[in-house]
Formats: sequence, structure tokens, C-alpha cells
Amino acid sequence: GLGDVYKRQILFLLIFPAVLGTSPGRLDIISSPTIQLLSVLLITFLTAPFYAALGAAAAGPMPLHATLRRGFSLTMTWVVTYLSMTMAILLPSLLLFPGMFMSVRLSLLMPIVVNEKAGGFVAMRRSSDLVRGSFITTLVNLIGIIVLATFISAPFSFLSKGILTSLLGLIVSSAIVAPLLFIFLQLLFEDLKKEKKDIVIATRGYRYHKILAACGLATAILLSTAINRAL
Repeated sequence: GLGDVYKRQILFLLIFPAVLGTSPGRLDIISSPTIQLLSVLLITFLTAPFYAALGAAAAGPMPLHATLRRGFSLTMTWVVTYLSMTMAILLPSLLLFPGMFMSVRLSLLMPIVVNEKAGGFVAMRRSSDLVRGSFITTLVNLIGIIVLATFISAPFSFLSKGILTSLLGLIVSSAIVAPLLFIFLQLLFEDLKKEKKDIVIATRGYRYHKILAACGLATAILLSTAINRAL
């Protein structure tokens, strides 16, 4: 439960947000799209163990060293899954509503990677199968947790008078919000899994995920090329 995660992982939950402070969203000061892309890939790889470890902490209480070890063991699985998901939703996201649809369908990737050790397109198909038939319920729950997270972190957004206070606000708000998000996804995963306990992990039939990912990669390359030429 939430209390166990905070009680047993409190040190980790305070250190983890500091790593998130170097998220890809803070790379807008870099002018070169190519360097931005390489930086995003590097930061994704460096933060992956901590994302996976926090997902493992949400799945059940365990010692700090075991949580970190679990996170590092899932690093490559999460990197491959995250990049595959990013490419798959890139093209639909340009059309807004299809992007929202794909984001909801793929919202359970982290608990699937942690609990079932499935990654890449297999995890994407598994998430889609679990959400199918419960899309509206999943969407409402996701909107609810996002609103709650925004409400919790809003007071800390005003701490922007200096680097130290900004960093403190980021760490405090993330130490509260990040565990809530991961625990929520874990509980949502468990509920949907109980509802559809007869669904097994798919080993095929995820062709459209591959097609979307290929289209997304092509779109990213074309956009990067166009921006480079414009500069």
C-alpha cells in the first residue's frame, strides 16, 4: 500500500526526483535538433533504472537495495518499451484525439514491465488488451490522478526565486507526486488484470503497433531533417 512504499522507500523517493530534474523536457535551450535527440536518448537511458525501480517499489514493499537492483535489471526492457511507445504515439499525437486514445491504451506499460517482465511491442499489446473494453473507465481514472497530481504540485510551482528553491520545490513535489502516479498505475493494472484474468500475454498480433512505431520514426526523421535545413 501507499504507507508501506513511503515507509520502506523514503530515501529512494527523495533521491529519485532529483534525477527527474534532468528530464528531456528541459532540453529546449539546445538549438540543434540532432543534439536534442541524442540528449533525449541519453537521459532516457540514464533515468530508466530509477523509473523501473519506482515502478518496482509501487508493486510491493522491498528493501531499498532490492528495489534499485530490480530497477537496473529492467533498464533495457524499459528503454526499449519507452522508445517503442514514443514512436508509436508520435504520429497519432499530431492528430490530438488519436494520440489521446493511444496514450490511454498504452498507459499500463510500466506495471506490465515490472510485474510481467514483458517489454517492447509485447507490453504494448498487453496494455491494449487490458484497457480494451474499459477505455472510458481508464480515461476517467487517469484524468483524476492527473488533476490530483497537479493540485498537489501547484503550490511548489511558485518556488522559483532561485535555483535552490526551485530545486527544493521540484524534489518535494515530485517526492509526493511521482509515487502516487506509479502506485495508481499499479492498482489500475491489478484491477484490470482481475477483470480480464483469462487474457494471457500476447506473443503476436501487434502488427499495427509496429506500423505506428515505424511511421513515428519516419516522421521524427523527416521533422528533424526539415528543422535542420530551416536552421
